[in-house]
Amino acid sequence: MLIEILTGFLRDTPNIPHELSNGRLSEELETIAMANSSKVDVAIRTPAYCPGCPHRDSSSALLEIRGNFLNAQYMRQRYGKEPMDLVAHGDTGCYTMMMFEPNKPLMHNYSGMGLGGATGGGVDPFTHQQANCIYG
Repeated sequence: MLIEILTGFLRDTPNIPHELSNGRLSEELETIAMANSSKVDVAIRTPAYCPGCPHRDSSSALLEIRGNFLNAQYMRQRYGKEPMDLVAHGDTGCYTMMMFEPNKPLMHNYSGMGLGGATGGGVDPFTHQQANCIYG
Protein backbone atom coordinates (compact mmCIF):
# COMPACT_ATOMS: atom_id res chain seq x y z
CA MET A 1 0.00 0.00 0.00
CA LEU A 2 2.82 2.39 0.83
CA ILE A 3 4.51 1.74 -2.51
CA GLU A 4 1.23 2.36 -4.34
CA ILE A 5 0.76 5.72 -2.58
CA LEU A 6 4.38 6.80 -2.99
CA THR A 7 4.46 5.79 -6.65
CA GLY A 8 1.45 7.97 -7.40
CA PHE A 9 3.02 10.83 -5.49
CA LEU A 10 6.38 10.48 -7.25
CA ARG A 11 4.76 10.24 -10.70
CA ASP A 12 3.07 13.59 -10.03
CA THR A 13 6.34 15.19 -8.92
CA PRO A 14 7.94 17.18 -11.77
CA ASN A 15 11.55 16.69 -10.65
CA ILE A 16 11.83 12.98 -9.86
CA PRO A 17 15.31 12.07 -8.61
CA HIS A 18 17.26 10.06 -11.18
CA GLU A 19 17.53 6.95 -8.99
CA LEU A 20 13.72 6.72 -8.85
CA SER A 21 13.09 7.30 -12.55
CA ASN A 22 14.49 3.99 -13.80
CA GLY A 23 11.16 2.15 -13.85
CA ARG A 24 11.69 0.15 -10.66
CA LEU A 25 8.56 1.59 -9.05
CA SER A 26 6.43 0.46 -11.99
CA GLU A 27 7.93 -3.03 -11.69
CA GLU A 28 7.06 -3.09 -7.99
CA LEU A 29 3.49 -2.03 -8.74
CA GLU A 30 3.19 -4.81 -11.34
CA THR A 31 4.48 -7.34 -8.78
CA ILE A 32 1.93 -6.12 -6.23
CA ALA A 33 -0.91 -6.30 -8.77
CA MET A 34 0.11 -9.84 -9.76
CA ALA A 35 0.28 -10.95 -6.11
CA ASN A 36 -3.12 -9.40 -5.37
CA SER A 37 -4.74 -11.13 -8.33
CA SER A 38 -3.73 -14.65 -7.18
CA LYS A 39 -6.52 -16.72 -5.73
CA VAL A 40 -5.45 -18.85 -2.79
CA ASP A 41 -7.85 -21.08 -0.90
CA VAL A 42 -6.95 -21.21 2.76
CA ALA A 43 -8.68 -23.70 5.02
CA ILE A 44 -10.71 -22.07 7.76
CA ARG A 45 -9.92 -23.64 11.11
CA THR A 46 -9.74 -22.71 14.74
CA PRO A 47 -6.41 -22.30 16.52
CA ALA A 48 -5.13 -25.45 18.19
CA TYR A 49 -2.58 -26.29 20.85
CA CYS A 50 0.48 -28.28 19.90
CA PRO A 51 0.28 -32.05 20.45
CA GLY A 52 1.13 -32.80 24.07
CA CYS A 53 0.58 -29.22 25.22
CA PRO A 54 -0.63 -29.17 28.85
CA HIS A 55 -3.04 -26.34 28.03
CA ARG A 56 -5.20 -28.88 26.17
CA ASP A 57 -5.85 -30.65 29.48
CA SER A 58 -6.22 -27.36 31.35
CA SER A 59 -8.83 -26.20 28.85
CA SER A 60 -10.77 -29.46 29.11
CA ALA A 61 -10.74 -29.34 32.91
CA LEU A 62 -11.80 -25.68 32.99
CA LEU A 63 -14.65 -26.31 30.54
CA GLU A 64 -15.88 -29.11 32.79
CA ILE A 65 -15.60 -26.95 35.93
CA ARG A 66 -17.42 -24.09 34.21
CA GLY A 67 -20.16 -26.50 33.12
CA ASN A 68 -20.52 -27.74 36.70
CA PHE A 69 -20.75 -24.19 38.06
CA LEU A 70 -23.54 -23.45 35.57
CA ASN A 71 -25.42 -26.65 36.51
CA ALA A 72 -28.09 -25.74 39.09
CA GLN A 73 -28.48 -29.29 40.42
CA TYR A 74 -24.72 -29.76 40.85
CA MET A 75 -24.25 -26.42 42.62
CA ARG A 76 -27.17 -26.92 45.01
CA GLN A 77 -26.19 -30.48 45.93
CA ARG A 78 -22.45 -29.89 46.16
CA TYR A 79 -22.21 -26.34 47.53
CA GLY A 80 -25.74 -25.33 48.52
CA LYS A 81 -25.50 -22.34 46.17
CA GLU A 82 -27.17 -21.14 43.02
CA PRO A 83 -25.40 -21.70 39.68
CA MET A 84 -22.85 -19.11 38.63
CA ASP A 85 -20.55 -18.42 35.76
CA LEU A 86 -16.79 -18.10 36.00
CA VAL A 87 -15.30 -14.79 34.92
CA ALA A 88 -12.01 -15.69 33.29
CA HIS A 89 -9.14 -13.22 33.04
CA GLY A 90 -6.35 -14.07 30.65
CA ASP A 91 -2.67 -13.45 30.32
CA THR A 92 -0.01 -13.80 27.63
CA GLY A 93 0.91 -17.26 26.41
CA CYS A 94 -0.32 -20.16 24.33
CA TYR A 95 -3.34 -20.40 26.62
CA THR A 96 -4.46 -17.05 25.17
CA MET A 97 -6.04 -19.27 22.51
CA MET A 98 -8.73 -19.90 25.13
CA MET A 99 -10.24 -16.68 23.75
CA PHE A 100 -11.25 -18.57 20.61
CA GLU A 101 -13.54 -21.50 19.84
CA PRO A 102 -13.87 -24.18 21.07
CA ASN A 103 -12.59 -22.76 24.38
CA LYS A 104 -14.03 -19.25 24.04
CA PRO A 105 -15.98 -19.36 27.34
CA LEU A 106 -12.68 -19.76 29.20
CA MET A 107 -11.26 -16.28 28.68
CA HIS A 108 -13.48 -13.22 28.86
CA ASN A 109 -10.69 -10.70 28.56
CA TYR A 110 -7.02 -10.48 27.77
CA SER A 111 -5.16 -8.18 30.11
CA GLY A 112 -1.58 -8.51 28.92
CA MET A 113 1.55 -10.04 30.33
CA GLY A 114 1.26 -10.51 34.08
CA LEU A 115 -1.98 -8.56 34.44
CA GLY A 116 -4.62 -11.33 34.55
CA GLY A 117 -4.56 -11.50 38.34
CA ALA A 118 -4.66 -7.71 38.69
CA THR A 119 -7.65 -7.57 36.37
CA GLY A 120 -9.35 -10.31 38.38
CA GLY A 121 -8.69 -8.43 41.61
CA GLY A 122 -10.00 -5.21 40.11
CA VAL A 123 -13.20 -6.78 38.78
CA ASP A 124 -13.90 -8.96 41.83
CA PRO A 125 -15.65 -6.31 43.97
CA PHE A 126 -18.15 -5.67 41.17
CA THR A 127 -19.39 -9.21 40.52
CA HIS A 128 -20.77 -12.15 42.47
CA GLN A 129 -19.24 -14.58 39.99
CA GLN A 130 -16.10 -16.54 40.73
CA ALA A 131 -12.94 -15.18 39.14
CA ASN A 132 -10.60 -17.46 37.25
CA CYS A 133 -7.18 -16.09 36.29
CA ILE A 134 -5.15 -18.02 33.74
CA TYR A 135 -1.36 -17.97 33.87
CA GLY A 136 1.21 -20.06 32.04
